[in-house]
Amino acid sequence: MKSDEEEKVATKKILVLLNPSANMGKALFYSNAISEWSRRLQQERGIAFEIRHTEQTGLRSAFNLAKWAAQNGYERLIAVGGDGTMQEVARGMLINGSGMALAAIMAGTGNDWGKGLGIPETMADALEVALSGHPVLVDVGQVELGAKTNDRRIFINVAGFGLDARIARTAATFKQELSFLPHKLLYLRAVFSELILRMDYPRLKIVAADSGACWEGEFTMVTVGIGPSCGAIFKLTPAASFYDGLFDMCLVQRASRLKIVRLLPLAISGGHVNRPEVSKDKEGKLPRSSSLQVSSIDCRPVPCHLDGEVLPPSINYQIATLPKALRVVLPNNPRI
Repeated sequence: MKSDEEEKVATKKILVLLNPSANMGKALFYSNAISEWSRRLQQERGIAFEIRHTEQTGLRSAFNLAKWAAQNGYERLIAVGGDGTMQEVARGMLINGSGMALAAIMAGTGNDWGKGLGIPETMADALEVALSGHPVLVDVGQVELGAKTNDRRIFINVAGFGLDARIARTAATFKQELSFLPHKLLYLRAVFSELILRMDYPRLKIVAADSGACWEGEFTMVTVGIGPSCGAIFKLTPAASFYDGLFDMCLVQRASRLKIVRLLPLAISGGHVNRPEVSKDKEGKLPRSSSLQVSSIDCRPVPCHLDGEVLPPSINYQIATLPKALRVVLPNNPRI
């Protein structure tokens, strides 16, 4: 006889979206295993799945397929890909505000979002969570670009400005050219490439709307974190939580190449937060806020990335949390 949980899942409409381009096409290797898994569950438990491969653009993009699933009564969407895929799926889900839950099989390069939420890294364990885990509401970030209030983007893990964004852009290029490198080395190479080529210190004004706190000056980088890690190995906002409705902000003031090199190993463990180059609040911790503005003092466009996706530079960004906006399927002992 089927358990109550199996009976419950068997009645659900479940869509599986697989991004064959994730991790330079390596996610495609998951396809056969997932097809076999779904066939077995159909035979053993009577659970039916629909599996679709996403495309970069058009009606079959992860965004449009997720939006379609939310509109057509799917209760659970299993997405296979990296942080970028999960962000695109989340954006499609949030368009309609449906109660559909996202289950993630992390198959990207860094997978920082999945790691931060405690989603298993092995496919077999992640598939089991996708089936038997329970939905939990997590925070999402929203960014408005410039003065266009209708030009809004979301991010699920981290937004970065300055050096952080330039590294994301370089890492994306290296993924194409140096796909043979382990992802940790790939990000490190991107970091050192940016440090060697040029250093740029945007003059920024950062205002936390809820507290009124303000920071002005030249910054090496500004990272706004919902989750604790980014770039596969760095814990730039190590105490950030997906459940508290707040961003943690890592504001690194102007620093020389030598100081940045010294900060790098500390940033892997989160120890960089104690350095004088990193701004603190009154309690000596990274500043936190639910809403902030990042703007260029000298009107020079500032590079920005959201979850590794590089955006067209703007001189002004309005950033706000969307508390508990996204329903995600997590293990039965989530890291809350």
